[in-house]
Amino acid sequence: MAFWMRWGMDHIGDDNPQLSPVLSHFNAGAVGEAERVSRFIEPVEVDEFERQLSNLATVYLASGMAIDAEELLGSFRDFETIGIELDLQGEDAVVTHPLTLKFSTTEYVEDGKGIDLIRSFIVVQPAPIWAEYKLEVTGKTTATTSFSAATLRESKDLTFKHSRLPWGEVLSLEGDNIPQDEDFTLSINPTSSPVHSPAPLFILVVMTFLAGWWIALRMTAKRHRRWLYGETVLILIVAAIHYFAFPAIFVAGSIATVVVIWWFTAIISPRRLNMAEMDDPVIPTIPCPACSTSNPVDSNERPFRFPCNGCGRVIKLVA
Repeated sequence: MAFWMRWGMDHIGDDNPQLSPVLSHFNAGAVGEAERVSRFIEPVEVDEFERQLSNLATVYLASGMAIDAEELLGSFRDFETIGIELDLQGEDAVVTHPLTLKFSTTEYVEDGKGIDLIRSFIVVQPAPIWAEYKLEVTGKTTATTSFSAATLRESKDLTFKHSRLPWGEVLSLEGDNIPQDEDFTLSINPTSSPVHSPAPLFILVVMTFLAGWWIALRMTAKRHRRWLYGETVLILIVAAIHYFAFPAIFVAGSIATVVVIWWFTAIISPRRLNMAEMDDPVIPTIPCPACSTSNPVDSNERPFRFPCNGCGRVIKLVA
């Protein structure tokens, strides 16, 4: 395939009727006779190839490479900008040597509207051009946007991962030795909703936990807290649900469940013994017969004599 692409670039503008239809779509442009069919790819041929491919990419990829461009890259009609770069990887001769073709596109999508990010793009043919291929897809969002409900359908041979961190989401789709007839669809539902976006959702999770924990501590002000402290490990379950990018409804449900468990534990926790009462035992008192002043009795001896704190009269206890 790399040789065919190099050979085609070296024949840009060639009027040879034996050229395949896909290569005959390219016009000479700035390529002159000196550069054409020189068995080397000159910079002017690279420039013309990149410039014209922006309009011919769909035909070039489909007819020449058995690749459905719209399933791989998206609809070219929806692109706001498109840029194409060719890297010959240090070899400008028409030989069997790898090269890199890079498409850079910008597309505006409707907030909250589901789209297919990528689908199986190899055109199945009786005599396949591709026996197998390797696929690596990586997607990233900002802290205030989300892929929301990213789903891989139909395929069991590809590895799909989706994670959520406070500073953004990351999804990856990988596969090696993929057969040409492999079917798959990676769908996303891009949104900037605070309920789904990583940073706002993380803040909501933390604030809800803090509020729930504070209320649980208030409820156990006079109760034992050892069970409550042990249940803090439930935070790890919610953290895992948040990290693996479960839908926001699952995150909210897990938080509510943990907080309710904390509150239930706070209610059934046994009361603590009042340490202040243990340190300061209750001392009996007796009123003075003369002035009615209440006097503490701090001795168990009988008979027991002590002066009244009010009038000074000696009080005697015999029993």
